[in-house]
Amino acid sequence: MRFRRNLERIAEVTDMRSARKCPGKKKEITTPLGTSNSKVLSEQPVLATILRAGLAMHNGLLNYFDKADNAFISAYRKHNPDGTFDIRLEYMSCPEIDNRIVIVSDPMIATGSSAGKINTVF
Repeated sequence: MRFRRNLERIAEVTDMRSARKCPGKKKEITTPLGTSNSKVLSEQPVLATILRAGLAMHNGLLNYFDKADNAFISAYRKHNPDGTFDIRLEYMSCPEIDNRIVIVSDPMIATGSSAGKINTVF
């Protein structure tokens, strides 16, 4: 439980930084303390995750981008006898992503191999 919650927290902190780089527009927000001009997202990103390892991080992303569209990718490592491995893509379910910001959450990205495979899919 602690591991999953910490992954969720990491994603939340990452989201705060990611949101700063997303295109936004100024909007007047009314709060109980008054009004404020704040930056809001121009459009919601697509949150993509690698099943099942990335689900905890995906939850953390949803804590900030709660109106975002979701994409789910089923992929796994197919190990070869020589010690190398290939990334195999089983299926992907996602909305239209042309000209959209896509944020991929994958805690198993250490080798970068899955990122390369996902890049070719998107």
